[in-house]
Amino acid sequence: MKKKIAALALALVMLTGCSVKAVNSSPESRAENITSTASVEEPSSIDDSSYDSDAPTISDETASAESAEQIVSDTATAAESTAESSSAEETDSTGSDGNMTGNELKVHFLDVGQGDSIFIELPDNKTMLIDASEKEYADRITTYIYSCGYNSLDYVVATHPHSDHIGGMADVIGSFSVGSVILSLATHTTKTYTNMLTAIDNSGAKVTLGAAGTELFSDGDLSAVVIAPVTEDYSDLNNSSVMIMLSYGDKKFLFTGDAEEEEERTVTADVKCDVLKVGHHGSSTSTSSAFLTAASPEYAVISCGAGNSYGHPHTETIDKLKKAGIDIYRTDLQGDIVMTCDGKNITVNVSPTAADGAQSGESKPETTKAATTKVTTTTVSTTPEPATEAPATKEPAADDPVSYSYVLNTNTMKIHRASCSSVDQMSEENTDYTNDYDAAIAAGYVPCKRCKP
Repeated sequence: MKKKIAALALALVMLTGCSVKAVNSSPESRAENITSTASVEEPSSIDDSSYDSDAPTISDETASAESAEQIVSDTATAAESTAESSSAEETDSTGSDGNMTGNELKVHFLDVGQGDSIFIELPDNKTMLIDASEKEYADRITTYIYSCGYNSLDYVVATHPHSDHIGGMADVIGSFSVGSVILSLATHTTKTYTNMLTAIDNSGAKVTLGAAGTELFSDGDLSAVVIAPVTEDYSDLNNSSVMIMLSYGDKKFLFTGDAEEEEERTVTADVKCDVLKVGHHGSSTSTSSAFLTAASPEYAVISCGAGNSYGHPHTETIDKLKKAGIDIYRTDLQGDIVMTCDGKNITVNVSPTAADGAQSGESKPETTKAATTKVTTTTVSTTPEPATEAPATKEPAADDPVSYSYVLNTNTMKIHRASCSSVDQMSEENTDYTNDYDAAIAAGYVPCKRCKP
């Protein structure tokens, strides 16, 4: 009973940021749903409670790859069998011409610490959720959505398998009726990831793999399309992020997950937008000058945790945004950011911030032991790539697969690209691996002058 009362109280507090839809149940029944919905039971094979999304380290133990493959395969099969029925149940609230301009689109950038979670009220009375931060924020996300008057999610997007984006996904999916789930082409073997797959499987939701060109929906003034990932290299989870362009009337919102400059360079679609969700929490490795110029947004939103150890957002990124005259909004300073759009104009619930970024983070790089895999349109391959296809660098032990972008020389304190010729000359005891360039720099490493990472 105390949990029900607390959920109702929190829902009432957050009602001011949401437009309640009459098509959903009463607050009492929504609170009942929150407290009565069974959460997904976590397997005991892995403990990734200390999993760091920005330097993606997971427990040495991994969930069964065969199990993950089976879950995704079964889910894809179920999606095919239910696609026709779900399509038949969809109704068109826009009229025969598909024109809905004038109705409100509301985008809620939720304050969920050092993570991402974006809840979107579409103008056709449907909903979309992009990411669900860490597991500890699942209740807040769920309660927030219920407080807005919804007990279902039409589209759920998991941009990539880092826990600060999917940590709460299993619990959130288990708390709502879910229509369609869009997954990154990159997979993982953490408990967090396999819990999400199990929740998707249990929900009966349609599964779509988010490759560039995938259209999520298109109806007159309203559309959403995946513009990345473009390549088939999913070894770097950040650069396998699902990037979505949401268009409504004259306005466009670009959601980038944790995409860094490497993925930004691969995008071939038009990225011009009015609102940019800044990639990777405002890291200096994202939002390149070229990408920012092409996007040319009026508003930029950064989702990050107050006082986070990574120093996000970085000064370099903030300076770029300011120089371009872009209004900046930050969840670490301003809480929930709510943007309302009628197809022609965008209003924001708070004023832009003029705060500066951080010079550097305080965290140290950690060895990456992420078992990333390659996904086709219907199945997941959990077999590591053949050794002959791996980069020409010193390879980790065969029984300890490592996915990494950078190699660290702990003796010279230099950071190298994995393909750098200097790596072959490094002794084993002086070699470490990481995917977090910023954390390495913060720890005192300097870029190799030969490969210039």
